[in-house]
Amino acid sequence: MHTETNIKMPYCTEWVLKQWANVHRLKHDGVPIVGFTWYSLVHHVDWDTALREDNGNINELGLYNLNREITPVG
Repeated sequence: MHTETNIKMPYCTEWVLKQWANVHRLKHDGVPIVGFTWYSLVHHVDWDTALREDNGNINELGLYNLNREITPVG
């Protein structure tokens, strides 16, 4: 299982394609792959401060934005 994969915009689309290619190569080489997850489904608010501060900062890491619109990586 390849888990908790993300990177901030604008590099996320290129990065996820590289991750997917690496997992595909592992599978081709005989490594049993049971899953690939992108964390998180939607962007986070105040994730950069571990939710300790209520500053309304949107961390663009999700497959969807906070309006439920798909992002480029999605």
